[in-house]
This record gives sequence, structure tokens and C-alpha cells, in this order.
Amino acid sequence: MQVDDLFRLGGDFFEQIIQAIYSDRLRVGDVVVDAGASHGFHTLPIAELVGRTGQVIAYEPIRHLAWRLWRKTLRMRQVKIVNAALSDRSGKASFNLVQAASGYSGLADRQLPQGFAATIEKIKVRTTTLDETVTRRPVRFIKMDIEGGEFHALQGGRAMLQGSRPLIAFEHAGQPTATAYGYSPEQFFDLFESLGYVLFDVFGRPYGPNDWSRPKSPWYKVAAALGTDDEVFCRDRLPTLIFEVASRR
Repeated sequence: MQVDDLFRLGGDFFEQIIQAIYSDRLRVGDVVVDAGASHGFHTLPIAELVGRTGQVIAYEPIRHLAWRLWRKTLRMRQVKIVNAALSDRSGKASFNLVQAASGYSGLADRQLPQGFAATIEKIKVRTTTLDETVTRRPVRFIKMDIEGGEFHALQGGRAMLQGSRPLIAFEHAGQPTATAYGYSPEQFFDLFESLGYVLFDVFGRPYGPNDWSRPKSPWYKVAAALGTDDEVFCRDRLPTLIFEVASRR
């Protein structure tokens, strides 16, 4: 099987890669950020991995989803639910709640699958930043799937990122995302360079400015702090890990 063949395995395959990444890297006692927690697909297994001495800070701006996740994790003292959207500033913001598929909801107007735009409800949500709401303990891993808002959310976590240097797995769809949220490719790559991070796509291939418009590029990207074991993992382990995940399907 070639890398290009992996796109045929469907969207849940990429979520399984993310799960394989944090299952490999996390240990009991770690602190993790789950941004865009939704129904808890990643929150719950991460909570099991870090145990009661760890912590999972799960951000979910949609009130009823945050409430349901709180109910699911009521017995998990290591899970903290934050009913807010991550951004580069705190306050209130307009939010597009896509009634037909809440997973497409986000802070900015963007292109949606046919028919979904007609189901958008404009609501107000609270916004917060990573620097304001994470614990003082170092963050080990960040999973971020917030429908295009990842760039600004990471901007709002500069101090935490520079202090903790966590491994980051985040969704990013290239130019359509940048256009919707008002930033350039140069600003995108400058952010990670200024933080001392190197980028890969979720298949373990280096991701730089020349790859921005690559026709076949998975939406999930991985950012690792330069000179860390996470960078070694992305370069050496991740390219083989994806095929191990594929073989189990």
C-alpha cells in the first residue's frame, strides 16, 4: 500500500491515526488539551491513558455538547470541561452552529457541504485562550480540531507552548482555512518557526511552504518542538505507524 492509497480509507482513519499517536506518546500523569472535544471521541480514551493523576482540559463551545460530555466524564476527576471556543483573545464571539452536523460548526463563515449552510444558527459563545485556562503543569499533548480556528487558538497559547513544548496534532485544510480566518501562509509558517516547531502532515511527511497547495495532503498536521523526542517520533516512527493503523482496519 502506498501513501496515496490511505486517502481511500475514509475520514475515521485519520482519527484513528491521531488516537495511535497519543496512545504511543502519553503516560500516566500527563496533561492534555482536547480542543473541539465534541462527543468525547478522544477525550475519553485520553483520560484513561493519563489516569487520575493526569488531566484532560476539554474545550467545547456548543453548550449542549459540553453538558453531555460533562455528564459522560462525571466520574473522571481528571477531566475538566471548558464551555468556550479557543481563540487568541477572551470575550464573546458569534459562532456558526451547523444544526445538520455540529462537527462543522465554527467561529468563521466557510464553505460547507451542500445543504449544510441552510441549517446554520448564529449563536454567541464565550471565547478564551490557552494561556488563560491551562493548568500550571506542563502540557504534554494537544489535539485541536476546531474547524479552522486552530491558528488563532495557538496564537493565544504562545506562553504555554514555549514553556511546555507539547506535541500538537491539529486540523488544517490549507488555503480555504486561511482565507476564512484571515491569515496568510507566511503568517502560518512564521508562527511555528517563532515557537521553535517543525511541521509534518499526519503521514509523517515534512510540511513546509512548498507543500501548502499540495493536491493530496491530509487535513491533520502534527507540530513537534525542535530537538525533542517528539520530533524524532514524527520523523522515524509516524511514517510506519500509519500503515500499522491501516493494517488493522
